[in-house]
Amino acid sequence: ALGGGVPLGAIGLGQRVIESGRISKGVHGSTFGGNPLACAAALATLDIIEREDLPARAARLGTTALERLRSLRTPLIREVRGRGLMIGIELTKRVQPYLEALLERSILALPAGPNVLRLLPPLVITEEQLDTVLTVIADVLGAQGQEVAGVSNLAAGSRGAAPGGFSGESPDLPSLPAPEGDAQKNLPLKGDEGEPYQADADIALLHSMLTIPSYSGQEGALAHYLAEQAQQRGLHAYVDEVGNFIASTHRDACDEQPVVLLGHMDTVHGVVPIRYEEGALYGRGAVDAKGPLAAFVCATARLAQAGNLTRPIVVVGAVEEEAATSRGARGVIERYQPLACVIGEPSGSQNVTIGYKGRLLVDGTVTRSSSHSAGPQLSSSEVATTFWMRVRNHADEWNRQHAGNSAFASLMPTLRSINSTQDGMEDRTLLCIGYRLPPNFDIAALREELERWGDEDNVQLSFSGEEVTFQTSRTIPLARSFVSAIRATGAQPTFKYKTGTSDMNVVGPFWGQNIVAYGPGDSRLDHTPDEHIRLTEYHHAIDVLTRVLSELAQQRSVTR
Repeated sequence: ALGGGVPLGAIGLGQRVIESGRISKGVHGSTFGGNPLACAAALATLDIIEREDLPARAARLGTTALERLRSLRTPLIREVRGRGLMIGIELTKRVQPYLEALLERSILALPAGPNVLRLLPPLVITEEQLDTVLTVIADVLGAQGQEVAGVSNLAAGSRGAAPGGFSGESPDLPSLPAPEGDAQKNLPLKGDEGEPYQADADIALLHSMLTIPSYSGQEGALAHYLAEQAQQRGLHAYVDEVGNFIASTHRDACDEQPVVLLGHMDTVHGVVPIRYEEGALYGRGAVDAKGPLAAFVCATARLAQAGNLTRPIVVVGAVEEEAATSRGARGVIERYQPLACVIGEPSGSQNVTIGYKGRLLVDGTVTRSSSHSAGPQLSSSEVATTFWMRVRNHADEWNRQHAGNSAFASLMPTLRSINSTQDGMEDRTLLCIGYRLPPNFDIAALREELERWGDEDNVQLSFSGEEVTFQTSRTIPLARSFVSAIRATGAQPTFKYKTGTSDMNVVGPFWGQNIVAYGPGDSRLDHTPDEHIRLTEYHHAIDVLTRVLSELAQQRSVTR
């Protein structure tokens, strides 16, 4: 602050120390002391502080801020104290979750101990900026009297909203408002057949979710928003230590065999403008997989409001499913031993997925000494390309012998990326190959073969993201429940095997065979700029899930 942003330090000595004679001029010095630029910046800073009377301004704004903060009515605040614009808000709970919630709203604050939120804004902060900060703090700390902007106001008065303003239970959970902006704008008025849509909470929830970016590793804002929305719909909800959104019909679902609905919050990168067109809602994640996750929340809330559930239903919005880590799913494997599990992935509301292929990611690096392009030596890119063709030829031959015409039974390598660099001394090429693996495939043998080729071609390899194929059958109890529910809505169910991977590959080996994947949306639109979901299909999926969960939640015995 002394140098107005330019690094500068100063040493102050009291009169007693000066008069002691033990410290004279030049005793405490620095090689870089007296930097002319830093000293000039400090003098300019002092001039501005004096000319604009910033201390008095800080005192005035600080008084206003203290008054506003002390007037907030929330059990989270124990005390507000400060001097000028240096303010501390002592909370009744640990402060870290609220700092993270503020950061997600573009407010940077720091802790002062485990439960004090410290505000130390610049002296030149404008009144408008300070007003914004105080408003966001009030929202995050759940102060009474704060109006919630956006689509949640619509949801609170529509079908699916929890009666009586139920707030649920959420230890250490910051309360966040709905996304701001045009969240209510252009809600659909007509469906595919010209029938009017009610501007209901189910559509409003999905629309709001699409307005909150949640790329892999950046799901925090969406997790907290969903926890708040689930509480308003009568569910017990919180964000766990991994960052997963958790909502349940029962307070203590871990001690029983629940029905687990495992969706995911994260999406791939890319912006798809959010809009309604001809009965469809467009946006990144509408299909993969915010649509299925929203359907999980809506169906579970319906049953929670109806009551009389023997068995808990747990909704998990996992983090990092789109990444090879699957950190969210791995974080709940040991927490639950479910009666049944539904993975939230788009299959179409009339279809049920009962198998996903395995996966292996292969990263290769080729480094060669630079040479003239007219010379005989192969470049690093040529070596990498030769290695890739070797991979393709091997897969083609394997498929001729073992796969027949089945995509699910095929070995499917894909060249995900390849790029090269040169510095005049070395050429380097990096490539990434993704394998989709068939059932009962010998992954260890494939790795050994790839390593042998790498040694022969001087390609350094590393492996990651390994998952075995997982498949169940259409005869399991959960699949039969979906068949009955889909038929009860007048549709004809079909079963699918998918060539990708999902969190079914992660939890299936631990949770058993009573597991399927289900959700609205056309999976061919995954990760595309045209990603959208038909709202009639979205509503149909919620109805199907409600029927399935109603049956499962009354079961008392487990069938594996």
